[in-house]
Amino acid sequence: MTNSVPSSHPDKKSWSADALLLLPVLAIAAGLRLYMLGARSLWIDEGVSVGIARLPWNAFHTVVSRREGNMALYYLMLRAWVRFGGSEVWIRGLSVLAGVAAVGGVYFLGRRMFGGNVAFVAAGILALNAYHIRYSQEARSYALLSFAVTVTTFLLLRCAEKPSWRNWMLFAFVSGVTLYLHFFAIIVTAAHGLAILLWRRRALRIGPLAIGAAVYALMLIPVVANVLNNFQRDQLGWVPPLSVTYLHAFALVFTGLGGWALSVLTLVFLVAAIAATGRNWIRAEPDDKTFSLGVIMLWLFFPMAIIITLSIWKHLFVPRYLVMSLPALSLAVACGVVLLRPKWQPLALIVVAVLLVRGDRVYYAGMFKIGEDWRSAAQFVLKNAQSGDAIAFSNGIAHPAFDYYMQRAAGDSKPRVIFPVHSDDFPFLDFEGMPDSRMFPHITEGVPRLWAVDWIPGTSVRPLIEKYFACTQTSDFSHVNVSLCISRSIVSSARH
Repeated sequence: MTNSVPSSHPDKKSWSADALLLLPVLAIAAGLRLYMLGARSLWIDEGVSVGIARLPWNAFHTVVSRREGNMALYYLMLRAWVRFGGSEVWIRGLSVLAGVAAVGGVYFLGRRMFGGNVAFVAAGILALNAYHIRYSQEARSYALLSFAVTVTTFLLLRCAEKPSWRNWMLFAFVSGVTLYLHFFAIIVTAAHGLAILLWRRRALRIGPLAIGAAVYALMLIPVVANVLNNFQRDQLGWVPPLSVTYLHAFALVFTGLGGWALSVLTLVFLVAAIAATGRNWIRAEPDDKTFSLGVIMLWLFFPMAIIITLSIWKHLFVPRYLVMSLPALSLAVACGVVLLRPKWQPLALIVVAVLLVRGDRVYYAGMFKIGEDWRSAAQFVLKNAQSGDAIAFSNGIAHPAFDYYMQRAAGDSKPRVIFPVHSDDFPFLDFEGMPDSRMFPHITEGVPRLWAVDWIPGTSVRPLIEKYFACTQTSDFSHVNVSLCISRSIVSSARH
């Protein structure tokens, strides 16, 4: 291996020439993210995204401010996006666009930090990473978040090079906006601040920094209010505790589903990059030699460290939340690859690419095991429904995904939903709440047949209605159970 981190000064190629060379990488990234985009049913979280995006303005504000503020900006963008189409492919297309933009952003950031060679390798790694592909095919904010934190990192470099009040204010504003894609973006901003403190203290000019801090603090206030408002709801009660097995599974998916070989190879390149940085730190002024890679390493490892530490107190470690660090992983691995002697670099790139493509195949092969099959469940109910039928869900959060397919289906014999029920200006139970046995004598009055839709691991409707209905048929649709239940009065009449 060579002994130094790649230069932090970009090479002399023009931006336009590099952009032209980048087009094949972007085309591969787009193709992989568009492939089989509509094959899988929306799962429950995607249903929530679409349900919120389609709410009337008053209801949208109510749900976002009281419960679902964590991705408020994404819901707002999706709200505009779905005005131009309603298919699964179109709905997920916003994330595809963001995922491809993240690949391009990694290239331009890598070029600014380390030069063209690292930039192209990093862009290629992110383009092929199956975990990034997965969340670029999902109607959630994670792909957009990965792009946004790449932009904020680019702006951080501007602050380090020229710590003017304009640069600090722009960095603070964009970082504040990123909070509304996911609240955990605050950890990346903290990592950025730590990098400045460790390696670019001369950029900490009091006046400009104070302006930036004030802008960020103002944008943080609604986030704090939303978190405090929902603190008692235990919205993350479903997160499993940390374990060695859980972290091992995370390492496999995070590095691209290429198996232990890809995970080990990734670790080798990360260690090589860190070691080279350490050598430069000892031999030269760290302020000039280690800042770029220091930013990347903190962006990669600091969010993991913070979330793992907090998980000792409250379970918070959700692998998809760390999609925001995948651009940093691709840049760090690219630095490790370029540190190899030139004759070994092509072989390393081929091995990494083969393992990443293997991970892509694993992802596409297992695509139908991801999430719940609300599409098939809705089609089954619609095919077998009769006039007068009703539907009850075991958890209000399951309604939006099912309702998406119900609304897109033709026909007049669509069962009416008796739980969750809400007024037009307060659709809160669509996104939380479970039925109570005391409500069923009233809401099922006059209902001859009831479709009980149970979302696993949600509680079941059937024990709550067994006094009034006899469930005669149950069908499973990948974590969604649909039961047809007949009114006991009708069953009794039929027997006589």
